[in-house]
Order: sequence, then C-alpha cells, then structure tokens
Amino acid sequence: MEKPSAVPAFLIFLCLGIIVPVLMFFAGKAGLDTEKNYKENGRLVECTVVQAIKVGKTTDATVEYTDENGQVITAHATANKKTYVGDKFEGYVLPGTPNEVYCPADKVLKFILLALFSVFVVIGWIMPFSYIASKKKYDLLMQNGKDTMAELVEYDRKNEVTLYAWFKFTSDTGKEHKVRLFIPANSAEPNAMYSIKYCELPNGDVKADITDDRLKRRI
Repeated sequence: MEKPSAVPAFLIFLCLGIIVPVLMFFAGKAGLDTEKNYKENGRLVECTVVQAIKVGKTTDATVEYTDENGQVITAHATANKKTYVGDKFEGYVLPGTPNEVYCPADKVLKFILLALFSVFVVIGWIMPFSYIASKKKYDLLMQNGKDTMAELVEYDRKNEVTLYAWFKFTSDTGKEHKVRLFIPANSAEPNAMYSIKYCELPNGDVKADITDDRLKRRI
C-alpha cells in the first residue's frame, strides 16, 4: 500500500481539465466566428467537386460554382466530410474572396467535438477529487487500519493491466466482509490468501487495501 501521489492527478487536471478545454474553446469560438461571418456576409452557392484530395478527416477539394453574373468560378474548398469528384454540396463565398469556398462543419462533427470537450473536462476535474478520496482512505488505513489475511474469491478483468478482485475476510469483530480491490493482471491466484489492511466504519462499511508484496499497486 503506497501513499497516493498528487503529481499525476495534478498533471491530468492541468492538461485535461484546463489546458485542452481552453484550447478547444478558443478554437471552437474561432470556428463559430468564421462560420457566422460567412453566413452573414457571404453568398450561398452550390459547388461541384472537380478534384478531391483526402487530408486526414477532411477533403481538400477543387470545386466549381456559378456566381451571380453567371460565370463559372473555380475555387478551393475544405470539406468537413467525405466527398468525391462529381459530388455537389453547398458552401459560402465572401465578395472579396470568390476563389475560397467555406463549408460549415456538419452537426455530427460539432456534436463529436462538444462531446470530446465534455469528456476532457469531466476526466480532468474528477482527478483532484479522486486523489483526495484516495489520500483520505490512505490516511484512515494508516491511522486506524488493522492487518489481516483475505481470500481472493473471484476477479474480473478491468483492462490489460488491471483486474477487479473480490477479497473475503473476517474482521476482529467476527463480521465477514467482501471488498473489491484493483490488482495487477496476471498476478491473481484464486482462493489464495493475501495480506490486507482494513478499517470498519461506524455505518458498517469497510475500507481496505492490499499490503501484500505480491500484489503491489498504487491506490
């Protein structure tokens, strides 16, 4: 049982909870301002793709459209979707830049970006609270914890490196408890006995963590 470190939680909070969301916010705001400018000051045109080159998740396209004078204009467009030669879609052009066609991002892309923004914020802001909870548990076990042996009765895989493991033990009050703890993958021996530290709470709940060197981990 190792003392929780605040450094990983702080770095994740700083990166995912602050830096990445701020960058995404300003990038999104710039995109919305550009879209607003084109829609308010530009003209909606129907484009026909004459050349398409896929660049990442966007398509760098050469398109043709007809201006208000009936002249066919060849222009550049960045399509935020899969497109192909002969495809038709609507875009906006500004009076001063007729050779640049703006294609607004579709609602699906906007939703995905908003979802990513929300995920980063939630993960980033959860980390400080997760650290506080881990530190509180560590302090409780160090001050009031009691050592005992617990049987590993079952486990399930969380990911490639971690397992959910259920341990069963009897406290010094004679009450049987079953707790779920994380252990390294490929280290579990069903029905084996491992040393743990536990603390019974006044409400009947129990806090526990592994102290066995065979299952070293960081809480």
